[in-house]
Amino acid sequence: MKKLLLASLAPLLTFASSPLDVTFSTDRNAENGKIIVSVTNHSKQNIEVLKWNTPFEKTLNADIFDVNMGKKDSVYTGRVIKRATAKDSDYLLLEAGDTKRITVAMPTYYAMKQKGDYTIHFDGTFKYRLLDSTELKSFKLAKKALPEITLSFTPSIHQKRATLLKQTAIFNSCSENQIKVLKIAHDDAIKISKESRDVLVNAPKKTSSERYTTWFGKADEARQTKVTEGFKKIYDAFENRDVSFDCSTCKEDKDMYDSTYAYVHPNSQYEIYLCGAFWQSSTTGTDTQAGTLVHEVSHFTVVANTTDHVYGQELSQKLAKESPEKAVNNAENYDYFAENNPKLNMDSRDGNNDNSDNNDGSDNGSDDDWGQEEKELNLCFELTDDAKMDACFTAWEDKYYPYDEGSDDNWDDDELDWDDIDWDDEK
Repeated sequence: MKKLLLASLAPLLTFASSPLDVTFSTDRNAENGKIIVSVTNHSKQNIEVLKWNTPFEKTLNADIFDVNMGKKDSVYTGRVIKRATAKDSDYLLLEAGDTKRITVAMPTYYAMKQKGDYTIHFDGTFKYRLLDSTELKSFKLAKKALPEITLSFTPSIHQKRATLLKQTAIFNSCSENQIKVLKIAHDDAIKISKESRDVLVNAPKKTSSERYTTWFGKADEARQTKVTEGFKKIYDAFENRDVSFDCSTCKEDKDMYDSTYAYVHPNSQYEIYLCGAFWQSSTTGTDTQAGTLVHEVSHFTVVANTTDHVYGQELSQKLAKESPEKAVNNAENYDYFAENNPKLNMDSRDGNNDNSDNNDGSDNGSDDDWGQEEKELNLCFELTDDAKMDACFTAWEDKYYPYDEGSDDNWDDDELDWDDIDWDDEK
């Protein structure tokens, strides 16, 4: 394993409008692509920083970094979750003048499966409040103002193997009663996602219906197409794919269990991890069990690739009104559109019926074909010998992502041409 090389350090970032200063740097003694995030309270008052969707959670729960090699983005493989109400333990106390630091192992959360130089930008938001206050304020780090960190990183064979997308259909550590609950929630999710797909398919291409505009904002054909395609794939996931439910893993993180409904790793297809708030939620109304499943499935990159801009009905409606381009990418908005509580109609505000024949009603479905590149990568994962697997990865990378001949960062000596791999020896 090669050591992480420090290419550049981010200087201190100061924002007059906020009491927070943030720095980013690399861990000089680290391997495996670690960076250090530091936050300082430069004010004279004690404040509390909400840890949600920041590096200061024990486990990263949001895609808050831009990681790329050249023009190729590294896919976020960490989890994204549906939250309940924040507790006091969800805040980080920063006394006046105090600094807190945390180390983040980037390959744990991003598919850094090639060796080379990665540039990293922070693209998240810190939320904070004065001590003993309930008013939250936001501190958005201006992306253009952020100097980038560059990491020279070589993944291990185990890190490469960890990028394999799983497709398993099991109830993991679920009791008989939990399985019964999940089967009902799954059936309900099929119904509400199908109904959502159908009303959108049958709506005009630019609907101004109350239901659509409440959750996705001003009528717009391009955004509506995105939502419609999203619900086609959400329904397809529930109806035709093997969805895996995990009832135990979330319990290992006691700090988040009670205040979290569920979470997923967007790049791991159809695996849903259930938490405490899910089992306490109802089967009807708002934030239902079925709605939570719609929320989580929408996160998968092969489905709608949504994120979590806001939580809750009030903020989701506000997002739709003020920023519809974000609403069509917010998982909660898909959840609430599908639940449709309170019930809203799909008749346009000008009196025209949105359930007209302006669309052909066809369902193109979703094609889950990864292409030749991904198929060959999966062949590498099927090899049982680590040395052969490593050589297979090297051949795959050289075939699809070759380096310039003049680069000093050459491949290892054990590189192998793809066509030279002895597949028969594995059988």
